[in-house]
Amino acid sequence: MQRKLRNVMIIAIAAVLLPWSLNAWAKDVPTVKMKTIAKTPARVTKAAGTPKSAKPDLVVSTINFSPGSPVVDAEITLWVFVKNVSQVPSGASSVKVRVGGESNPPVIPVPALNPSQQFKYTKKISFNRTGNFIVTATADAANAVAETNEGNNIKKRTIRVKPAPKPDLVITKINFSPGSPAQHEQAKVWVFVKNLGPGESKPCYVSKTNSMNNYSIWSKRLVPALPPGKEWRYDGYFISNMAGTYTIRAVIDRQNSVDETNENNNMLERQIVVRPPAN
Repeated sequence: MQRKLRNVMIIAIAAVLLPWSLNAWAKDVPTVKMKTIAKTPARVTKAAGTPKSAKPDLVVSTINFSPGSPVVDAEITLWVFVKNVSQVPSGASSVKVRVGGESNPPVIPVPALNPSQQFKYTKKISFNRTGNFIVTATADAANAVAETNEGNNIKKRTIRVKPAPKPDLVITKINFSPGSPAQHEQAKVWVFVKNLGPGESKPCYVSKTNSMNNYSIWSKRLVPALPPGKEWRYDGYFISNMAGTYTIRAVIDRQNSVDETNENNNMLERQIVVRPPAN
Protein backbone atom coordinates (compact mmCIF):
# COMPACT_ATOMS: atom_id res chain seq x y z
CA MET A 1 0.00 0.00 0.00
CA GLN A 2 2.82 2.32 0.83
CA ARG A 3 4.65 1.43 -2.43
CA LYS A 4 1.52 2.23 -4.42
CA LEU A 5 1.14 5.54 -2.69
CA ARG A 6 4.80 6.40 -3.39
CA ASN A 7 4.42 5.71 -7.14
CA VAL A 8 1.37 7.93 -7.35
CA MET A 9 3.28 10.78 -5.74
CA ILE A 10 6.19 10.38 -8.21
CA ILE A 11 3.84 10.52 -11.15
CA ALA A 12 2.18 13.63 -9.81
CA ILE A 13 5.48 15.38 -9.27
CA ALA A 14 6.61 14.47 -12.81
CA ALA A 15 3.41 15.86 -14.23
CA VAL A 16 4.13 19.16 -12.52
CA LEU A 17 7.83 19.36 -13.45
CA LEU A 18 7.73 18.18 -17.17
CA PRO A 19 6.02 21.26 -18.75
CA TRP A 20 8.36 23.53 -16.83
CA SER A 21 11.40 21.64 -18.15
CA LEU A 22 10.18 21.77 -21.74
CA ASN A 23 9.63 25.53 -21.55
CA ALA A 24 13.08 26.04 -20.13
CA TRP A 25 14.67 23.98 -22.93
CA ALA A 26 12.78 25.87 -25.58
CA LYS A 27 14.14 29.17 -24.28
CA ASP A 28 17.74 27.97 -24.64
CA VAL A 29 17.44 26.71 -28.29
CA PRO A 30 17.95 29.54 -30.97
CA THR A 31 15.20 30.06 -33.53
CA VAL A 32 16.34 29.35 -37.14
CA LYS A 33 14.66 31.53 -39.79
CA MET A 34 14.62 30.48 -43.48
CA LYS A 35 15.68 33.37 -45.74
CA THR A 36 15.04 33.26 -49.48
CA ILE A 37 17.98 34.92 -51.34
CA ALA A 38 16.86 36.51 -54.62
CA LYS A 39 19.49 35.92 -57.34
CA THR A 40 20.49 39.24 -58.86
CA PRO A 41 20.59 39.04 -62.71
CA ALA A 42 24.03 39.41 -64.26
CA ARG A 43 24.69 43.05 -65.09
CA VAL A 44 24.62 43.70 -68.84
CA THR A 45 27.57 45.85 -69.78
CA LYS A 46 26.55 48.35 -72.39
CA ALA A 47 28.94 49.14 -75.22
CA ALA A 48 30.94 52.03 -73.98
CA GLY A 49 30.94 55.14 -76.12
CA THR A 50 34.10 56.44 -77.69
CA PRO A 51 36.27 57.90 -74.97
CA LYS A 52 36.97 61.56 -75.20
CA SER A 53 40.70 60.77 -75.31
CA ALA A 54 40.40 58.60 -78.47
CA LYS A 55 42.19 59.79 -81.62
CA PRO A 56 42.09 59.06 -85.34
CA ASP A 57 44.69 56.86 -87.03
CA LEU A 58 45.74 57.58 -90.63
CA VAL A 59 47.57 54.94 -92.66
CA VAL A 60 48.51 54.31 -96.28
CA SER A 61 46.34 51.26 -96.81
CA THR A 62 47.26 50.39 -100.41
CA ILE A 63 49.71 51.27 -103.19
CA ASN A 64 48.66 49.91 -106.59
CA PHE A 65 49.93 50.41 -110.14
CA SER A 66 49.01 49.24 -113.63
CA PRO A 67 50.36 47.57 -115.68
CA GLY A 68 51.75 45.23 -113.06
CA SER A 69 54.90 44.46 -115.11
CA PRO A 70 55.77 47.78 -116.78
CA VAL A 71 58.48 48.26 -119.37
CA VAL A 72 60.75 51.19 -120.17
CA ASP A 73 58.89 54.32 -121.36
CA ALA A 74 55.47 52.73 -120.79
CA GLU A 75 52.81 54.85 -119.07
CA ILE A 76 52.01 53.59 -115.57
CA THR A 77 48.97 54.53 -113.51
CA LEU A 78 49.77 54.76 -109.79
CA TRP A 79 47.14 54.76 -107.01
CA VAL A 80 47.77 55.58 -103.35
CA PHE A 81 45.01 55.08 -100.74
CA VAL A 82 44.96 56.86 -97.37
CA LYS A 83 42.57 55.39 -94.77
CA ASN A 84 41.39 56.34 -91.29
CA VAL A 85 41.49 53.03 -89.39
CA SER A 86 40.28 54.52 -86.10
CA GLN A 87 36.70 54.94 -84.82
CA VAL A 88 37.27 58.67 -84.50
CA PRO A 89 36.97 61.10 -87.44
CA SER A 90 40.18 62.76 -88.54
CA GLY A 91 40.75 66.32 -89.61
CA ALA A 92 42.28 67.35 -92.93
CA SER A 93 45.81 66.12 -93.56
CA SER A 94 48.20 65.41 -96.45
CA VAL A 95 50.03 62.53 -98.11
CA LYS A 96 53.52 62.65 -99.62
CA VAL A 97 54.25 60.30 -102.51
CA ARG A 98 57.88 59.77 -103.49
CA VAL A 99 58.60 57.76 -106.65
CA GLY A 100 62.13 56.46 -107.02
CA GLY A 101 64.75 59.02 -106.03
CA GLU A 102 62.59 62.14 -106.34
CA SER A 103 64.23 65.00 -104.49
CA ASN A 104 61.06 67.08 -104.19
CA PRO A 105 58.07 64.70 -104.09
CA PRO A 106 54.57 66.18 -104.23
CA VAL A 107 52.49 66.64 -101.07
CA ILE A 108 48.79 66.10 -101.76
CA PRO A 109 45.98 67.50 -99.55
CA VAL A 110 43.78 64.86 -97.95
CA PRO A 111 40.29 65.88 -96.74
CA ALA A 112 38.83 65.01 -93.34
CA LEU A 113 38.08 61.28 -93.15
CA ASN A 114 35.36 59.51 -91.20
CA PRO A 115 36.12 56.14 -89.57
CA SER A 116 37.07 53.53 -92.23
CA GLN A 117 36.84 56.16 -94.99
CA GLN A 118 39.53 56.26 -97.70
CA PHE A 119 41.05 58.89 -99.97
CA LYS A 120 42.52 57.91 -103.37
CA TYR A 121 45.35 59.73 -105.14
CA THR A 122 46.08 58.91 -108.81
CA LYS A 123 49.23 59.75 -110.74
CA LYS A 124 50.66 58.92 -114.20
CA ILE A 125 54.35 57.99 -114.28
CA SER A 126 56.92 56.34 -116.57
CA PHE A 127 60.57 55.29 -116.40
CA ASN A 128 63.18 55.74 -119.14
CA ARG A 129 65.39 52.91 -117.89
CA THR A 130 65.14 49.48 -116.34
CA GLY A 131 65.46 48.85 -112.62
CA ASN A 132 63.62 48.65 -109.30
CA PHE A 133 61.93 51.89 -108.26
CA ILE A 134 60.51 52.28 -104.73
CA VAL A 135 57.27 54.18 -104.17
CA THR A 136 57.15 55.63 -100.65
CA ALA A 137 53.84 57.08 -99.43
CA THR A 138 53.56 58.93 -96.10
CA ALA A 139 50.16 59.62 -94.55
CA ASP A 140 49.75 62.82 -92.51
CA ALA A 141 53.02 64.05 -94.00
CA ALA A 142 52.91 67.37 -92.12
CA ASN A 143 51.90 65.78 -88.75
CA ALA A 144 48.77 67.90 -88.74
CA VAL A 145 46.65 65.20 -87.03
CA ALA A 146 47.27 63.84 -83.51
CA GLU A 147 46.93 60.07 -83.92
CA THR A 148 46.70 56.98 -81.73
CA ASN A 149 49.68 55.55 -83.62
CA GLU A 150 52.25 57.84 -85.22
CA GLY A 151 54.45 54.94 -86.32
CA ASN A 152 52.28 53.42 -89.05
CA ASN A 153 52.08 56.29 -91.54
CA ILE A 154 54.60 55.04 -94.11
CA LYS A 155 54.10 52.35 -96.74
CA LYS A 156 56.44 51.29 -99.57
CA ARG A 157 56.12 49.27 -102.75
CA THR A 158 58.62 48.43 -105.48
CA ILE A 159 57.95 48.85 -109.21
CA ARG A 160 60.15 46.59 -111.31
CA VAL A 161 60.69 48.04 -114.80
CA LYS A 162 61.72 45.60 -117.53
CA PRO A 163 63.28 46.28 -120.94
CA ALA A 164 60.77 47.08 -123.63
CA PRO A 165 60.39 44.41 -126.33
CA LYS A 166 61.92 45.42 -129.63
CA PRO A 167 60.15 45.85 -132.98
CA ASP A 168 61.26 44.40 -136.31
CA LEU A 169 60.51 46.59 -139.33
CA VAL A 170 60.54 45.01 -142.76
CA ILE A 171 59.46 45.91 -146.31
CA THR A 172 57.04 43.07 -147.06
CA LYS A 173 56.28 43.92 -150.72
CA ILE A 174 56.50 46.49 -153.49
CA ASN A 175 53.61 46.67 -155.94
CA PHE A 176 53.10 48.87 -159.00
CA SER A 177 50.51 49.40 -161.68
CA PRO A 178 50.61 49.06 -164.63
CA GLY A 179 53.02 46.14 -164.43
CA SER A 180 54.99 47.35 -167.45
CA PRO A 181 54.40 51.04 -168.06
CA ALA A 182 55.35 52.78 -171.28
CA GLN A 183 57.95 55.49 -171.48
CA HIS A 184 56.57 58.75 -170.04
CA GLU A 185 53.66 56.83 -168.51
CA GLN A 186 53.09 57.31 -164.82
CA ALA A 187 52.83 54.14 -162.75
CA LYS A 188 51.48 53.91 -159.20
CA VAL A 189 53.83 52.34 -156.65
CA TRP A 190 52.93 50.93 -153.22
CA VAL A 191 55.52 50.06 -150.59
CA PHE A 192 54.30 48.00 -147.60
CA VAL A 193 56.04 48.29 -144.22
CA LYS A 194 55.21 45.88 -141.39
CA ASN A 195 56.33 45.45 -137.79
CA LEU A 196 57.07 41.76 -137.23
CA GLY A 197 58.59 42.20 -133.78
CA PRO A 198 57.02 41.89 -130.30
CA GLY A 199 57.52 45.57 -129.45
CA GLU A 200 56.10 48.82 -130.81
CA SER A 201 58.27 50.81 -133.18
CA LYS A 202 58.72 54.55 -133.01
CA PRO A 203 58.29 56.74 -136.12
CA CYS A 204 61.02 56.50 -138.75
CA TYR A 205 61.50 57.00 -142.50
CA VAL A 206 61.12 54.70 -145.47
CA SER A 207 63.08 55.65 -148.58
CA LYS A 208 62.39 54.66 -152.20
CA THR A 209 64.90 54.77 -155.05
CA ASN A 210 64.12 54.27 -158.73
CA SER A 211 67.35 53.57 -160.58
CA MET A 212 68.73 52.39 -163.93
CA ASN A 213 72.43 52.52 -164.60
CA ASN A 214 73.53 55.93 -163.31
CA TYR A 215 70.01 57.33 -163.29
CA SER A 216 68.11 57.38 -159.97
CA ILE A 217 65.34 59.22 -158.17
CA TRP A 218 65.24 59.12 -154.40
CA SER A 219 62.37 60.03 -152.05
CA LYS A 220 61.36 59.32 -148.45
CA ARG A 221 58.24 59.27 -146.32
CA LEU A 222 57.70 59.30 -142.54
CA VAL A 223 56.28 56.05 -141.17
CA PRO A 224 54.22 56.40 -137.97
CA ALA A 225 54.76 54.30 -134.84
CA LEU A 226 53.66 50.74 -135.55
CA PRO A 227 52.38 48.32 -132.89
CA PRO A 228 53.35 44.65 -133.23
CA GLY A 229 51.78 43.10 -136.35
CA LYS A 230 50.69 46.46 -137.78
CA GLU A 231 51.25 47.21 -141.49
CA TRP A 232 51.56 50.61 -143.15
CA ARG A 233 51.47 51.50 -146.87
CA TYR A 234 53.44 54.16 -148.69
CA ASP A 235 51.68 55.40 -151.86
CA GLY A 236 53.99 56.86 -154.50
CA TYR A 237 54.50 56.94 -158.22
CA PHE A 238 57.08 56.11 -160.86
CA ILE A 239 57.68 57.72 -164.26
CA SER A 240 60.63 57.46 -166.60
CA ASN A 241 61.72 59.29 -169.74
CA MET A 242 63.71 56.30 -170.93
CA ALA A 243 62.74 52.76 -171.71
CA GLY A 244 64.55 49.98 -169.90
CA THR A 245 64.62 47.93 -166.71
CA TYR A 246 64.58 49.86 -163.47
CA THR A 247 65.13 48.77 -159.91
CA ILE A 248 62.81 50.04 -157.22
CA ARG A 249 64.52 49.81 -153.83
CA ALA A 250 62.73 50.50 -150.56
CA VAL A 251 64.59 50.78 -147.24
CA ILE A 252 62.96 51.19 -143.84
CA ASP A 253 64.86 52.97 -141.05
CA ARG A 254 67.91 53.77 -143.15
CA GLN A 255 69.26 55.94 -140.29
CA ASN A 256 68.97 53.06 -137.74
CA SER A 257 66.99 55.24 -135.36
CA VAL A 258 64.90 52.23 -134.25
CA ASP A 259 66.46 49.48 -132.14
CA GLU A 260 65.20 46.26 -133.77
CA THR A 261 65.43 42.54 -133.17
CA ASN A 262 66.84 42.19 -136.70
CA GLU A 263 68.67 45.02 -138.45
CA ASN A 264 69.40 43.01 -141.62
CA ASN A 265 65.93 42.73 -143.17
CA ASN A 266 65.10 46.39 -143.80
CA MET A 267 65.50 46.45 -147.60
CA LEU A 268 63.52 45.06 -150.52
CA GLU A 269 64.06 45.48 -154.30
CA ARG A 270 61.83 44.89 -157.30
CA GLN A 271 62.39 45.52 -160.99
CA ILE A 272 60.04 47.33 -163.31
CA VAL A 273 60.30 47.25 -167.12
CA VAL A 274 59.53 50.46 -168.99
CA ARG A 275 58.46 49.89 -172.61
CA PRO A 276 59.38 52.18 -175.47
CA PRO A 277 56.56 54.40 -176.59
CA ALA A 278 54.25 52.97 -179.23
CA ASN A 279 54.92 54.28 -182.78
